[in-house]
Amino acid sequence: MNIKRRVGVHTSIAGGLNLSLERARELGCNTMQIFSHNPRGWEIKRKGAEEIRVFTEIRRQYDISPIFIHTSYLVNLASGKPSLAERSMDMVVHELDIADSIGAEYVVLHTGSASGEDPGIARKRAIACLSDIARKWEWQAGLLLENTAGERGDITSRIEEIAELIEKVPGKLIAGYVLILVMPFQLAMISEMMTAFSCYLMILSNVSAVKR
Repeated sequence: MNIKRRVGVHTSIAGGLNLSLERARELGCNTMQIFSHNPRGWEIKRKGAEEIRVFTEIRRQYDISPIFIHTSYLVNLASGKPSLAERSMDMVVHELDIADSIGAEYVVLHTGSASGEDPGIARKRAIACLSDIARKWEWQAGLLLENTAGERGDITSRIEEIAELIEKVPGKLIAGYVLILVMPFQLAMISEMMTAFSCYLMILSNVSAVKR
C-alpha cells in the first residue's frame, strides 16, 4: 500500500491566505497549520470569496492537506465568568465557520484554564460549553483537542482528561486530539522523554474515547 507521508509546519497568513501555502511549499511541506486571524485578539474578519478561491486553487495545485486552523489563545471554555465563556464559544464557532469556508479539515483547540479553581469543576464547564457548540450546527471540519503543558490550572494536560471531554460531548464535533510531547516533558533528557513517550503510548492504548 502506497502511503504518502504528511509533514507540516505552522505558517503565517500575513499578506493573504494564499501566502501561507507558498510558505509551506517553500519549506517542502504538504500539510500545515495556520491562525485564521490574530490569535491574541477577539476580532475576526470573514474571508472574501476571491481570497478563498485563490487559496483553494493553490492548495489543490500543491496538494497541501490536511489543513489545521489553531484557535485563538484567548479562548477559555473552562472560565467561571459567563461573559468570557460565551465569548469563547462564539470564537470557536467562528473558527469552525472559517474552516468550512476555506476547506480546512480541522480546528485545533486549547479548551482553557481553571484559573485557580478546581480543575474538575472547570472541566465540567468546558464540557457544557462544547456540548452547546455541538448542538448549534454540524460542521465539516472536526475539532481537535490539544493537550497543554500541565501548568497550574490546566484542565487537559493529561490524556485521561481529554478523553473525558471527548466521551461527554455529544455528536461529531470532536474529531480527536492533538498530542504534543515536548511540553509535558520539556525539562527531561532525551532518554527520559523516550520513557515518558512509552508511558503515553500505554495510556493511549487504554483510551478508546475518540469517536472518529
